[in-house]
Amino acid sequence: MKLLLDTCVWGGARAHLEAAGHDIVWTGDWAKDPGDAEILAAFAFLDARTRHHGDVLPRELLAEGFLFDDQRVPLLGPQGIFKPKVMLELPLSITTVPIVEGRDRPYADELSPDNLLSYRYRGTDPGRRDNVALRLAMQRQAPLVFRRPALSRTQAP
Repeated sequence: MKLLLDTCVWGGARAHLEAAGHDIVWTGDWAKDPGDAEILAAFAFLDARTRHHGDVLPRELLAEGFLFDDQRVPLLGPQGIFKPKVMLELPLSITTVPIVEGRDRPYADELSPDNLLSYRYRGTDPGRRDNVALRLAMQRQAPLVFRRPALSRTQAP
């Protein structure tokens, strides 16, 4: 089993888990831990807002975001792979395009029945900055905010 071990866990646990046959990824080996304050603040913001609004949050609320160290941190931007200024390397969120019957989608993102996301690169260049950042997030198993927009009545077929 592959396990992600955060730096807040006792260091001796890594050796014990590896000895038990587990594949360990330790965040202490990374240049920057994806559990940093920015990500934790984003998920705390989302937790508070979903308790108030329910599971479907208005786009405007996500675009406005929250304050972190006196800086506004939006949770989404105009493109699907979004990295706000406060994030050094990793994106904070990804957005997919809803399926609308009879309309082509620019990206064929899919969520499998077991909730495994297949998310397509932005454009066709794997070396594009957004795509490199998304790959890094995957390699580090960093948490991402996943946004799947709901259809409004005017968008519905």
